[in-house]
Amino acid sequence: MPADPDLQVIFFDAYGTIFIGGETDDPTEALRRGLAGAGVEVEHEVLGAALKQEMNHYRYSQRAVRTREDMERLRRECGQIIIDGIGGPAVCPLSDAEVAVILVAAFPGRVFPELPDAVARAREAGCRVGVLSNFSYMLPMILDDLGIGDLFDFIIHSAGVGFEKPHPRIFHAALQQAAVAPHQAALIGDTYEEDVAGATAAGMVAVFLDRAGEAPVRHGLKADNLLDAVEMALGATRPSRPL
Repeated sequence: MPADPDLQVIFFDAYGTIFIGGETDDPTEALRRGLAGAGVEVEHEVLGAALKQEMNHYRYSQRAVRTREDMERLRRECGQIIIDGIGGPAVCPLSDAEVAVILVAAFPGRVFPELPDAVARAREAGCRVGVLSNFSYMLPMILDDLGIGDLFDFIIHSAGVGFEKPHPRIFHAALQQAAVAPHQAALIGDTYEEDVAGATAAGMVAVFLDRAGEAPVRHGLKADNLLDAVEMALGATRPSRPL
């Protein structure tokens, strides 16, 4: 059954909704194994302290990343922080670039497997698809690295807009870029205040993605996977049929 023509675009939140990263209980151990595989042995406690410094630097510096070159430079800086933190070249003769590769591998990203079918369902119903996320300028690059950048017509992030969800300005920016009215757009997201409450206040259809089915928040449109969430968004705009 085709969707009501009023719904023209479905946006997805990014992290936690279409992909997740760093899926390891102990990233220090993952990094230790990666370094050991390259011939660098280091104690877990020493590496943990270095990794903490690296993560602090990454969180602060990633806001300035605009290009792929910027991202690679930041990764090398992080690699050098690890080298310095575990004792320098005497302990780790690898280059900053080599350690950066091991660092990235220690924080693997994973795309939720139902995403391609969810996007295909939205397009089948005549909707364009986009990403609307509180994220840095790195988001398009991360989506490309995950192999899903080409799935989307729009990628809107808070860094580019200057406001984070649930601020209305980021929703207005997304609607403007898609050239649609609020009731013609839906957002699927995994946080209530940022995604659902923000989109609802902006006049959009909002679907709450609760993968674990344990969120205490009650919302009329709530799904535990992306494909069902898309169906709910489409169904929310269909006119009711007389019995």
